[in-house]
Amino acid sequence: MSEGTRYYVWPVADERTLTLAMLLLVGLFVGAVFLELYRRRRDRELRLRAEWRGVKDFCDERELFPEDWKFLHAILSQYAPDHPFAAVTKKTVFDACISRYIQAISTTVEGDELESRGVRLRDIRNQLGLDYVPLGRRIQTTRSLQEGQTLAGAAADGATVDWFNFTVSRVNEASFSLRLADNGPSPQFQIHARVKFRMWREEDARYLFEAPLVGVDAAAKTWNFHHAENLTRNQSRAYFRLRIEQTVSVAVLNATLTDDYEGVMVREPVTELRGRITSLSGGGVAVVFQQPVPKQVLLRIPLSIPSLGGTLKVIVRPIASHQLSAGRSLLRGMFVAMSDETREAITRYVFSKQKLLPSADSEEH
Repeated sequence: MSEGTRYYVWPVADERTLTLAMLLLVGLFVGAVFLELYRRRRDRELRLRAEWRGVKDFCDERELFPEDWKFLHAILSQYAPDHPFAAVTKKTVFDACISRYIQAISTTVEGDELESRGVRLRDIRNQLGLDYVPLGRRIQTTRSLQEGQTLAGAAADGATVDWFNFTVSRVNEASFSLRLADNGPSPQFQIHARVKFRMWREEDARYLFEAPLVGVDAAAKTWNFHHAENLTRNQSRAYFRLRIEQTVSVAVLNATLTDDYEGVMVREPVTELRGRITSLSGGGVAVVFQQPVPKQVLLRIPLSIPSLGGTLKVIVRPIASHQLSAGRSLLRGMFVAMSDETREAITRYVFSKQKLLPSADSEEH
């Protein structure tokens, strides 16, 4: 080592200094964590305040009565506290919320009071516009049943399986009722026993489910059941179906059961109605109208399909209709007077679009 070279020697920190430094670092870390937690909590509170304002505005637009708003607000606060807006705008979220509420109160509220709340919640569902399930979309619960729907039921634990044909006579959020569809013998189901059902939902699929019997009205020949969740669905559609949203002006044409469709493309319409196409397949369409449409007519509907060169006029014969809330009507119809080439082109278009979308079973209602 040369005589003129100098070295700086760092002072050796004592144990106390190291401890203080470590405590300072830990304190800074803990402070940062608490600050982040506070920020997240504040952001959540601000988001929820904004959501609740949106919920109130949405319900006001749907003209909910003040007492119904208070009733709904109490349910959402307890069973959908983190996503109240989704609960009033998405059918699946609303279904889950109402299901939890009914299950919670069914241990303490029974009979007429439970039915009264179910009816009240059904009216609220209708007011919110959450009563409609588009064609081609699966149903997850018997709360989506429609009056007039036919199904077959049998004792779930019976040694012999005797199936009885029923028609849905009433549906609310607490239960649904069935009546015999014919004048045959009545089933001898036991109260609180489970009954298995099979059902074909038109233009959709076959469903299997079980539901517990909670009451029988022998005079009216009706059977009351608690709702079933997560229905088993067996796909049975003849055509792929695509959900679309297309507003159209529909020409209503006179028709008879023996109509040969001659000149139907240029036939003078009786009237024209505004409608909204909600689903399309190679077999037909579903259209929502603001008023009921009689079945004894033909409909001339313009379809906008780019792959077929723009707008295509099709002729539809109504096959079924269902009343929705606010006087609306869902009409399902089949294509008639259509060439095989056009039908195949529509089917290819629907199939090509479906490949780009999630499956109907995985999408939210």
